[in-house]
Amino acid sequence: MEISVHDREEWDMEREPAAIPFDAVPPAPGPSFGQPGNPTHGPCQAALVLGILALVSNVLLIFVFFGVIFGIIAVFMGALNLHRHPYAKAGLILGILSFVPLAAYLLAIVTVIVADPMLLL
Repeated sequence: MEISVHDREEWDMEREPAAIPFDAVPPAPGPSFGQPGNPTHGPCQAALVLGILALVSNVLLIFVFFGVIFGIIAVFMGALNLHRHPYAKAGLILGILSFVPLAAYLLAIVTVIVADPMLLL
């Protein structure tokens, strides 16, 4: 049995590693965090997260003190970074909306007290 030229070429290709072309250069590493030219959106995301936490805690009346603090911080961070990312706008809106349930609860309490002043005694 003779080996044909075609079989010999296939056998040589399987045995020898493929040559790496000289123009195959690995890509340059990308910029790391905090470098100029690569702005991070951390404050914008923080405004969004704080706005969500403030709204949830104020609606459920859980940790209202923290909800008020988170709402104030979300409003300031959202307003300062409004031009950077849509998350900042969402954080600003949620921070403002987190005070609506508190206002509604306080209005309900004042209305009940005004309607029946004997509740204070």
